[in-house]
Amino acid sequence: MGKVNLTTKNGKSIIALDFSGSSGANEVIAVINEFKAYNPALKPALTLANVQNMDFSSDIIQIFKAFADNNKREIKALAVVGLSGVKKVLFKTATLSLGVPTEAFSESEMNEALHWLTKY
Repeated sequence: MGKVNLTTKNGKSIIALDFSGSSGANEVIAVINEFKAYNPALKPALTLANVQNMDFSSDIIQIFKAFADNNKREIKALAVVGLSGVKKVLFKTATLSLGVPTEAFSESEMNEALHWLTKY
């Protein structure tokens, strides 16, 4: 099983990206490349990114910014799980240019994140 999978909530398809525990740029890039190769018929996609227990270096933050800038047309709405405090604020700032609905959720709010995505 890869790091990008299809799940459903309330009858809506959601592409889930699992970055949890990633500690290096190569791991993050591998998940992003897997997303890019995912079924184009599902895009623009409701997208869930799990970043729990992830190491956020400046390199990884730049990779995420580039991913957001280069994949705007492939994302319909984005929920990120595993953020709290300052990381939530940084996420909101980094995704302003995305132009799609985005929301950050804490580690314990996976179900809430999935429910939020179903509104789109």
